[in-house]
Amino acid sequence: MATRGQGYVYRPHYRDRSGNRVQSKTWWVGYSVDGAKQKESSKSGRKEDAVRLLNKRLAEAQQGGPLPSTVRQVTFEDLCELIQRDYRVQGRKSADRLELSIRHLSKRFKGMRAKQIRTTSVDLYVDLREREGAARSTINKELAALRRMFALASEKGVLPASMVPTIKTPKPRNTRKGFFTEQEYRATLRYLPAHIRPVVECLWETGWRKGNVLSRRWRHVDVEAGEIRLDPGEAKNDEPLITPVTDGLHAVLRQQHERKKEIERRTGRIIQHVFFDDNGKPIGDFRKSWASATKAAECPGRLVHDIRRSFAKRMIDEGLPESMVMALGLWRTPSVFRRYGMVDTDMKRRAVAQLRGRTRSRQERASNA
Repeated sequence: MATRGQGYVYRPHYRDRSGNRVQSKTWWVGYSVDGAKQKESSKSGRKEDAVRLLNKRLAEAQQGGPLPSTVRQVTFEDLCELIQRDYRVQGRKSADRLELSIRHLSKRFKGMRAKQIRTTSVDLYVDLREREGAARSTINKELAALRRMFALASEKGVLPASMVPTIKTPKPRNTRKGFFTEQEYRATLRYLPAHIRPVVECLWETGWRKGNVLSRRWRHVDVEAGEIRLDPGEAKNDEPLITPVTDGLHAVLRQQHERKKEIERRTGRIIQHVFFDDNGKPIGDFRKSWASATKAAECPGRLVHDIRRSFAKRMIDEGLPESMVMALGLWRTPSVFRRYGMVDTDMKRRAVAQLRGRTRSRQERASNA
């Protein structure tokens, strides 16, 4: 067997239709890399073309580049494995989001060779997802995952750079501006199951993401001090975050703590999560309960995430500076914060009224001077 860097050129023999053994007019190259045999047609009847191709492939092998035969075998599933391994090694926090993106990408690319996934294929995928009603920001997350897969494949020598398709993520055009009024929030709360209400109350009082609230355990809460904590890495940096709670949320936490002790006595189960059902199990997805409650409250179509926007709007209405609202609601950057569309028509009217009042005051002072 040839060793790495060795190879040969040849013209293979085959049987014609009459069964006669004849030699091909086309020259082929053969070589071995790390014990793996490789064969490839030069697509030429000239021996010097085959020698030139062989030298090129051997040079690529010496540089650690991907070989044509291995490139042909790379599948979409191989790309998925690359990015999943990278997430594990890097300790990325958005692994759940990645798995969701992979599930959607698999609907279009499952079983495909990497070389078949080109820019046109990606465009067709975007069209498919938009027809399914997916938001552009959601599609962009999926495209970003696909682009990262190919980038990793190129970095690790699995695919040549020439095989990496151009994957663009257009600017999202689905910025939502849904807000809850106090009346709508209270009405929705009334129609929710009793064990879900504390979750929504916590969302309303903190402006946190649903995942941050549902993942809280009692070790994150100091009921007496009225504080709730995020572990290192859960907030915008790797430092722990301790947040004082409002009087309303303080009362909710006290009630949850009393309810926790009662269910533990009844079931013998140790309850670690702050928010739980009547059997002490952690609360997970509650989309059906939420949809029913918002419909009964005559505000159908509102999202749980709209509570987060409403929190920011309320805080701005109270006169808190943007930096303080961002710190309370755990927004990472001003650009992300502003993309939530915090300014509604009422806020604009109030701003214009203030400007008019200031203009009139200046005019009156000028006329009295």
